[in-house]
Amino acid sequence: MIEPQQTEQPNNLKPDISVLAKFVRYNPITGSLVWLPREDNSHGWNTKYAGNEAGRVNNLGYIQIGFMGHKYQSHRVIFHIMMGSVPDCVDHIDHNRANNKWCNLREVDAIGNAQNVIIRAISPYGIHGISNYGRFGNYRARIKCNNVEKSLYNGNDFFEACCARKSAEYKMGFHENHGR
Repeated sequence: MIEPQQTEQPNNLKPDISVLAKFVRYNPITGSLVWLPREDNSHGWNTKYAGNEAGRVNNLGYIQIGFMGHKYQSHRVIFHIMMGSVPDCVDHIDHNRANNKWCNLREVDAIGNAQNVIIRAISPYGIHGISNYGRFGNYRARIKCNNVEKSLYNGNDFFEACCARKSAEYKMGFHENHGR
């Protein structure tokens, strides 16, 4: 009988997030992750890092932590520390990607995450789902949920278009910060 060969794991495999979680302490009130001292103090770790905040803000605005040659988003590490698992999506309720206070994070699915987004700078009216319709100054209100787009209003009253859109957001369970 031939024994299966033992293979070594490649050095570039990303360590499980639970490994990193053992090296930091989370403060749910401030949202900060702080490096813990290491027992072996290898390479002067405790002098350089212990007690300092872990991570830096990346180009997308998230706090990212470098650990064992890999990068981790701090809000995902925090969810593991607080809940014991990491959800597919973590929403920053106030839209500030660097605000990792526990009261600002929530587990959502992709649809729930899309229902709490900021208004884009290119939006001509400052409200999601409102656009010009036709050549005569009419407005159109639309909403998309579960990949289905629904027409809500077509007419010349901007206020009615906005009301139709906001009412639909409320009925469909969009977060109250959606579009802020």
